[in-house]
Amino acid sequence: MIERLPMESKYSAIESSIHMGRYSLAEKYCKNKVILDIACGEGYGTKLLKKWGAKKVVGLDISEESINQANNEFAEKGVGYIVHDATDLSCFKDNTFDMIVSFETIEHLQEPLKFLQEIKRVAKKKACYIITCPNDYAYYPTEDQFNPYHVKKYTFEEFQELLNEVFDSSKIKYMIGTKTEGFINILLDQNEKLNYQKDMINNFVDINSIKVNPEHEIGIKNCSYFTAMINISNVKEQAVIFPSSIFPFDDK
Repeated sequence: MIERLPMESKYSAIESSIHMGRYSLAEKYCKNKVILDIACGEGYGTKLLKKWGAKKVVGLDISEESINQANNEFAEKGVGYIVHDATDLSCFKDNTFDMIVSFETIEHLQEPLKFLQEIKRVAKKKACYIITCPNDYAYYPTEDQFNPYHVKKYTFEEFQELLNEVFDSSKIKYMIGTKTEGFINILLDQNEKLNYQKDMINNFVDINSIKVNPEHEIGIKNCSYFTAMINISNVKEQAVIFPSSIFPFDDK
């Protein structure tokens, strides 16, 4: 069970795609924006937001260890990291940010409503938000099963109801995150082997893709996570993928 993606570990394509799939949602919307990345962990995504064109990005996390790691691995001009509680953003003035991203945060919080009220306070009036929440019921279907790191398991309806208490429901578009399967055509000399987890943020290619219909319906019951895209009109689907062998041999 991996709640964070440790940068010092050997590269894992599966874990990279799980975590990077969330950040990829922001790639098309962050240019020239001042962004707050809440629960930034080790900071790889915070740096990516800057790389994708953000004017300035602040990564915030309650873990001092994670912020120290972020400063060691992903510090650069226009990127800052601070240790702070997500439900008390008193370190920021009102109307500070153009965009706020919060990936897999809300399920950890005792006061999720206060959290949403705080991010709205520190955001500008027309700011956009991207908020994700895991579909824990897909992984832990019975009430006696749960993720020990999470305070609450949310259904989609509960996630939606909570957001509607703070944001204009007409301004929210919802997406679901799920795994992908298929085939990819890659240049033979570009099948790179990565050695360390932090290398993932420099390994991007443009893929021309076609999405065919799935064999089984994908929806709010069997997806991996829910996403709220708030004040974003041109919502677009996005994927993070990796090639794999069709043979189950050891990669040596």
